[in-house]
Amino acid sequence: MKTVEQQVIAIIARAGMIPPAQIRPAATLSDLGLSSLDHVECVTAIEELFHVELTQDELWHLRTVQDVIDAVKNTRAQR
Repeated sequence: MKTVEQQVIAIIARAGMIPPAQIRPAATLSDLGLSSLDHVECVTAIEELFHVELTQDELWHLRTVQDVIDAVKNTRAQR
């Protein structure tokens, strides 16, 4: 079974058409070349995969890949 980190990276890689091996947790989403539409696509895919709903506040703070991973883990922990 894949970890949350691996699954989030896979979603971001798919949205940005980037090889997953090139994505590091410290990378910013903008450095990866993700557009605002790509961000929406990622959030939608993440919410569907993990059965979570990220709040508007969380969405505003998603700058790096690690931010996305942490938001998913925190949201899942609150359930």
